[in-house]
Amino acid sequence: MLGKRAEHVIYHYIEKNAQLRKEEIPEHPEVFKQTITFLLGEEGSKIIEKLIVQKMMQTFKLKNKSKLTFVKAVQAVKGR
Repeated sequence: MLGKRAEHVIYHYIEKNAQLRKEEIPEHPEVFKQTITFLLGEEGSKIIEKLIVQKMMQTFKLKNKSKLTFVKAVQAVKGR
């Protein structure tokens, strides 16, 4: 989605500032969303969230819901 370097920088920022490792994101999607919003601003985080949700919908065959947020998508996948 973003490129490996940008992805690495974002994960590093989240780990250092929110004490949330990449593998812990599914357990704490709200913390991930808050941290991304703080890092990228409201508009930037909406773009990232939309890209992640689209990828999750493809990967996990989630139903196309226009209002599906990152947090709800994670919850849907965990509820399987």
